[in-house]
Amino acid sequence: MSHTAIVPNHVALRNYFLQHRLPLYYSKPVMAHIETYMVAATAKGFRGKVVDLAEFSASHRTTLGHFLAEGKWNEAVLQNKVKDESLQQVVQIANQTAEPLFVIHDDTISKKTKPSSQATSPMEQTGFHHSHLEGKVV
Repeated sequence: MSHTAIVPNHVALRNYFLQHRLPLYYSKPVMAHIETYMVAATAKGFRGKVVDLAEFSASHRTTLGHFLAEGKWNEAVLQNKVKDESLQQVVQIANQTAEPLFVIHDDTISKKTKPSSQATSPMEQTGFHHSHLEGKVV
């Protein structure tokens, strides 16, 4: 597998982490895992497998898998920071261009709580899928 990455180096990621004060919320091992995931996810040929992650880390793949499954870290902090930054980017681009801006919101990880027959405005092409997190069909 080629290790051509979209993110040029780890220094840019570390600066990003410092800019958003993530080391205040996470320990060094957690930060190392997050950095590994970001570098791997932006690499050419990444398939979303733990084996792919291990190619970009000094840690063994079982360590990375264990962290994903049972690691102690507050995922909400990172999600909120990403959500806030995304909104800021959208607003900034909209203000700069002064033209209509179309944004696609990916809700693939959002759980659909009502069956489409009961929803007030059903989403097109939604269905039941196996959730690996919950271990059942949702």
